[in-house]
Amino acid sequence: MLLCMFGYMNLWFLGLNCKSDPEKDKSVKKIINRSWKDLGRITQEEIIVLVSFAVLVILWFFRKPGFIPGWTTLFPEPSYISDGVPAVLIGILLFLFPAKKTGLICGKLEDGPSRPILTWKQLQQEMHWGVLLLIGGGYAMADASDASGLDNI
Repeated sequence: MLLCMFGYMNLWFLGLNCKSDPEKDKSVKKIINRSWKDLGRITQEEIIVLVSFAVLVILWFFRKPGFIPGWTTLFPEPSYISDGVPAVLIGILLFLFPAKKTGLICGKLEDGPSRPILTWKQLQQEMHWGVLLLIGGGYAMADASDASGLDNI
């Protein structure tokens, strides 16, 4: 279906004539290159967030993969550990990791102590609490209907 939609969208927007204007291509490349340069160098904060996300995905995948025993078997009650546990762990670590160089790993301490990557003020401003409550309420209702047997009717 994806390939069919790709073909349909190409025919709809490009038609059978797939010629491009070299002048427009140059201007698009110029805009992309300028935007790329405006991004600047990758910061320590961005690297830590990228590594944290990669670790989170690995923890999710290897929690209970099926082809090998997962890392939850290291705990006395593996059934207590769900996908939320690694997410909360990584979230807490983002409150602890420094955003800038601190002198512990690479180099000198720059401009005093660094702020953490994630602050409580940032979380309060950026977090869409309504969406969180909506999703949490949905999970609570699903669990309640499962526990009460309502979903078996």
